[in-house]
Amino acid sequence: MRRFTLTDLTIVLAVLLLFLALVFGVIGKLRGRGMRTACQNELRRMGFAASLYIAGNDDFLPPISTGQFPHVQLYTDLIGEYVDAKTAWLCPKGDMTPDRIGSANGKLLHYGMNDFGYGVVDDALRNYYPSLGEARVTVLREPAAVILAADSAPQNSPEDIGTEERCSNDWPLSSLATRRHDKGYNALYLGGAVRWRANRPNHWDWTCRKRLDAIPQ
Repeated sequence: MRRFTLTDLTIVLAVLLLFLALVFGVIGKLRGRGMRTACQNELRRMGFAASLYIAGNDDFLPPISTGQFPHVQLYTDLIGEYVDAKTAWLCPKGDMTPDRIGSANGKLLHYGMNDFGYGVVDDALRNYYPSLGEARVTVLREPAAVILAADSAPQNSPEDIGTEERCSNDWPLSSLATRRHDKGYNALYLGGAVRWRANRPNHWDWTCRKRLDAIPQ
């Protein structure tokens, strides 16, 4: 009867380790996809809350933040009143214990509102909205194509995505969590759709806020 040699045991161990690595890799990917889906569901809930706010406020979106510290209300606080005042708006894959919380009212937050304006978006003719805060949805030419909110990092003004890059082509946008899900991020559109987006410069997608009453060029 042939005995196992040290070489045989080494081969068996190597195969076993490879198998375990593959299994844990698959489990990790499935877990990541599950958190990505849970995040998208949270953004859909945010979109529903925003639609209720818009309907109750003459078609206007909420301001990104309002009031003075410590009595600051973020846009998430304002729309949260329409679904659940205690909602936290947290992503399951977001950092739950960051080294600092940079929101205007000190609340942990994982989603920011689109505040990026690039070049022509801030033109003197006012053909474009420079920001979504307090914009009127019914005046937008293609609201379904406009990014309303997305994954954001909690350390640096998470409620306010892109304001530091205004009129520039720098990437990534400030506060945007560009690699939270599968090296990309989830984004909520004004039409209610939620999509995963790859981490690559896409400034026009963040600034397509042309008005219906724009002056023809």
